[in-house]
Amino acid sequence: TYSLGTVCTAELEQSNGSSPERIERILALNSSRDALFVLGEDGYFLVKVDENSVQFMPLPDLSSTSFDAVAFSPDEGLVAINHSAGGTTIVDASSGEVVQTFAWQSQGGLGSIFAPQWLDEQTVLVRSSAEQGALLLTVDGGNIEPVGSSLFGHDVSPALVSEGVTLPDGTYALVGFYMPGSDQQREGVWYYASNEQTLQTLSFDRATFTPDGERLLLFDESDGQQGAQTEVWWANTDDPSLSAELLYQGAEFP
Repeated sequence: TYSLGTVCTAELEQSNGSSPERIERILALNSSRDALFVLGEDGYFLVKVDENSVQFMPLPDLSSTSFDAVAFSPDEGLVAINHSAGGTTIVDASSGEVVQTFAWQSQGGLGSIFAPQWLDEQTVLVRSSAEQGALLLTVDGGNIEPVGSSLFGHDVSPALVSEGVTLPDGTYALVGFYMPGSDQQREGVWYYASNEQTLQTLSFDRATFTPDGERLLLFDESDGQQGAQTEVWWANTDDPSLSAELLYQGAEFP
C-alpha cells in the first residue's frame, strides 16, 4: 500500500512499468481529486486514483526536479510544468505525452517560483520570466506573448507584475502594474478583459483578484503627515466600468 498524504491509501495496480519506491513530493492534484502529478525517486509520474486502486504512469520524457511547479488545466486534460531553469512543458494528462514546449529564461533558478496559471483550456500565464516579465502561452499553436507589450502596450520588463484569473463566465482577466521600487515609472494599474478585449487604466498602485474571480481589489498607497497610508477599494469583475468602492482606509491593511 502507498499513502499519498491525505489523498488516499489504496492497493497498487501496476501500469506501464514499476511504481516508485518512494514518493518525494506531490506537485499537483486535479480538481476532481482523482489524478496527481508526483515526483518519485526516479522521476515524474502521473497517478490515477479510484476507489480500489492507484495507477502510476512514468513520464520518462521529462527531466525532474523537486523545484518544478505544476498545474492541471481547468478541464483536467493537460498538465503545465514550469521548470526552475525556465521554460514550460505541456503534458497530456491521459497519455503522459508531451504535447507542447515553450522556451523562456529565468534568473537564479526561479522559473518555478510561481506555478503556471491556466486562464482557460488553451491559455497559460507565466509570471517568472527573467527578461520579458509575464508571458501568455497558447498551447494550440505554441505562441508566446509578452503580456506587457501585447496586451498592456508597454515596454517588455521583468518589473511588470501581472496576475490573471478565470472569471465566472469562463473568460479571463489580467491586471498589470510596475513593481514598487523598480526603476519603471508607476503609471497605474492596467486591466484587460478577454471577453471584451478591452484595456482600462485604473488610478491605483497595485491590484489583485479574489480567488473566485468575482472581485478586483485595488490598493492606493501614499505617505502623509500621519505616515504611510493605504486605501483598499474593490470592484466587481462583471461590471464593465469597474466602478470601485472604498473597502478600507488606514495606516496598514490588516
